Amino acid sequence: MRKELTIGNIKIFPAVVLAPIAGYTDSVYRRICKRMGAGLVFTELVSADGILHNFDATRKYAEFTDEERPIAVQIFGSSPASMAEAASIVYRKFKPDIIDINLGCPAKKIVKKGAGASLLKDLDRALKIVSSVAEKVPIPVTVKTRKGWDNNTIIGKDFFIALEEAGVKAITIHSRTAKEGFPSPADWDFIKELKQTLNIPVIGNGSVKSPTDVERMLEYTGCDGVMIGRGALGNPWIFKQTKELFLTGKTETDITPVERVKMCIEHIKAYLHYHNPELVNKIIKKHIACYIKHIPEASKHRHALLNSRTLEQTLSLLTEITKNYNELSYSC
Repeated sequence: MRKELTIGNIKIFPAVVLAPIAGYTDSVYRRICKRMGAGLVFTELVSADGILHNFDATRKYAEFTDEERPIAVQIFGSSPASMAEAASIVYRKFKPDIIDINLGCPAKKIVKKGAGASLLKDLDRALKIVSSVAEKVPIPVTVKTRKGWDNNTIIGKDFFIALEEAGVKAITIHSRTAKEGFPSPADWDFIKELKQTLNIPVIGNGSVKSPTDVERMLEYTGCDGVMIGRGALGNPWIFKQTKELFLTGKTETDITPVERVKMCIEHIKAYLHYHNPELVNKIIKKHIACYIKHIPEASKHRHALLNSRTLEQTLSLLTEITKNYNELSYSC
């Protein structure tokens, strides 16, 4: 079982990666996951057009701190020339360790622009985009994609081989199609076949919710690393537990309800360095729903917290939870 991942000249340990998730994996949450043991983190999706037009909002998506290294800035777009120029700008301005190209996001607003998963219906253009970016920047270029647009358009091995020949240094494969929802089980056999086809690292993604799932994916597919997306939301401890599993062969970290709530409070405090309390109270709500998902009486607490009108009220409700629960052991 591989425990270290190498992409180009970048050494990554442990071989466990935080996925890019729009609206969730901002710099604050990336740093939380890094402290917990994530080997590599990705920015949220960064628009190539937004970079070219120097939009403030887009630039912020590409910003990161040294604490987050190694880090991949993930860009999306539909034009080979625009993507290459945007990648060059990102490299010069932000100096990430890796530039990743998104060929898999199924969000309607991305697909409508001919980007993301839409490119799985136009593999020639997708390959031109990847080749253009790989030729433009001196750091490792990677690709995150899916196994196809739908079950009638599963990507063949030739395309992935062409990506490798174009200079891609690693491929992350979300082993569902763009049309499949998350309840559908990920196809780990597809990851296994891809790993047997390529010489570059393959990072598996899909149906990973625990350190045991990480271990099973690595062993079953032979992939070089595992990317965790939804399984890491409100659960940064998954990286700490996986690192423990890699180092000791077992996971000793059990997470109590109180620890979950305290981490949520720390998350809020970190946001206050960047936003006013009113905005923090809005953007933290989705994270709160994830943090308290598995604690006792979660639905009651969630209703109260999601309807709190001020950050002061939200913090008061969270503090009350820590007072009411005993430090009972809780495992993810």
